[in-house]
Amino acid sequence: MKLKFLLFLITFSTLNAFSNNSLLEDNLEYSARVEGDYVYVNLSTSDRNSMLSMIRRGFSVYFDLKGKKKKKIAVTYVIPPEQPNQRGQRPQGGRQNQDLPINQMLSLMPNKALFTYYNDKVEFQLSPNSLDISLDYNYKESSNGTNDKLLYTLKIPVSKIAPNGEKLNKLSIGIVSNTAPTNRNGINNQNRNGARQGGGQGRSGARQGGGQGGRPNRGQGGNQNQRPQLTAFSLWFDCDIK
Repeated sequence: MKLKFLLFLITFSTLNAFSNNSLLEDNLEYSARVEGDYVYVNLSTSDRNSMLSMIRRGFSVYFDLKGKKKKKIAVTYVIPPEQPNQRGQRPQGGRQNQDLPINQMLSLMPNKALFTYYNDKVEFQLSPNSLDISLDYNYKESSNGTNDKLLYTLKIPVSKIAPNGEKLNKLSIGIVSNTAPTNRNGINNQNRNGARQGGGQGRSGARQGGGQGGRPNRGQGGNQNQRPQLTAFSLWFDCDIK
């Protein structure tokens, strides 16, 4: 009986470590892996400002087969507007009020994403779609309301990233915020937010980046009703090849 229990603990610990092979950058936890014919990318956070950035600003997931930081192959959600917003218009994906519950914001998000392969760009429905790309958000609320978690998952066929059978042993992944939306005065907020840069390359271990951005300093004076600025992030790392 004791032997069976010991074997169970060893097996559980191994599977748990295997499934939690993720990286950490400030308030963001992320991972990417290749399994069978698909690449899986996960991004999650328990920080509300980071959640707002993911939902309202949107971001792109880039794939570079040569292990660099080229932005030639990507899945983008939400799709940023092609033209700068006119005065008084809200940016796409940003029509939600920042004070709304996260679940309500998610229900108001657009149903289209963008796949880019070099010069080819294809908009597709989140589900179902002919590209066989699956993209989803999952919001987990905690009982005390302080450990809520927003999880983004992306599943994309290897054939979309490497249509000519290219090897994936050097595949690097980039998760990069879209350009900051304009505010009501038509002013771009990009220069007001520091982008967090993912540190170094590697397939395991925590990333400790020296980037900027994050929660506003509540200890400083100023307008108490001022909305938090949307955090920008730029994470590059190696994909876990199984």
